[in-house]
Amino acid sequence: MAPVKWDWLGDPLALDLVNTIRRRGWQYTELIGSPADLREWLGREQNRLTVPAEVDDELVTRFLALREHGLDLLRAATSGQPLPAEAVAAVNALILAAPSARLLTGEPGGYRSQPVTAAGPAQRLLGDLAAALVDLLTGPDASELTFCDAPGCGHYYLRHRPNQQWCGPACGARARTDRHHAQPAGRPAGRHHD
Repeated sequence: MAPVKWDWLGDPLALDLVNTIRRRGWQYTELIGSPADLREWLGREQNRLTVPAEVDDELVTRFLALREHGLDLLRAATSGQPLPAEAVAAVNALILAAPSARLLTGEPGGYRSQPVTAAGPAQRLLGDLAAALVDLLTGPDASELTFCDAPGCGHYYLRHRPNQQWCGPACGARARTDRHHAQPAGRPAGRHHD
């Protein structure tokens, strides 16, 4: 059975954005290589984003540029480094070009975004994704943000416990298997606590 391409979606929106590049072994694979790929991803996220009617090569290019800035920001944040000025400026510019206000709905914890300016649908999409990055990096979960360095993963995720090393059990199993196979012949593997 082939793995579902978007089986991991449903994390905070900013994580779903930056995790649209996936590691196979130690090589990265692009998941958004065409307008059709972006349309598919947007279709999966449609309950959280306003999806533009037109998804073209230009929007893919702009989406990927935002994703790269997001990756730069998350790499810096998870390593305790200052946020890169270029990425900060790019994200802020996208938000300012298409600001939205959050308005309450009648449901507990529910809200809807209301555009503040007359930005087009593509600009609004990018502004909302940029705002999601700010929400993640400045929100209550920011200290839980980390990187899964298991072979074949390379995703950012939120830790559920302080000593969590990988995003999930499958990544932990892959990392332990990889470590076992890397042991020199004849040397006992020893015990490792993950």
